[in-house]
Amino acid sequence: MPVRWENGRTPAFLGLLCGTLVRYKKRDTVVEKQENAVVNIKSQKDFFSGLMFMGVGVAFAWGASGYTIGNGARMGPGYFPLVLGILLAFLGSIITFKALVVETMDGDKIGSFAWRPLTFIILANVVFGVMIGGLPSIGLPPWA
Repeated sequence: MPVRWENGRTPAFLGLLCGTLVRYKKRDTVVEKQENAVVNIKSQKDFFSGLMFMGVGVAFAWGASGYTIGNGARMGPGYFPLVLGILLAFLGSIITFKALVVETMDGDKIGSFAWRPLTFIILANVVFGVMIGGLPSIGLPPWA
């Protein structure tokens, strides 16, 4: 039997991945129906930033696994990135959970993606790299 709050509704965060079978008593008969679990994201900004934190944290922890970890008294080079990655992933899970449970005023929708500034920033970095290092493949020498 699924978990229910006092109002009789299933919390959204318990049935995120699949539908849950709901059984409830209506007068003297037991009624069964399939309830589709719909993820109700209360704040899109918090949800996706939490996912980003979890992704970066897992990447740091995974990258640290290639180094010697050591222990608390004698830390290796992988100790700090591992602990930082675990804390970042934990913080991201808390933010994601809050985005699914806590209601916000306006819902914090995510706006359209800003392609123009992103293009200019990437292009500026590429031009800077070409000016510093040149392009030896086409015979362009460095300018600096």
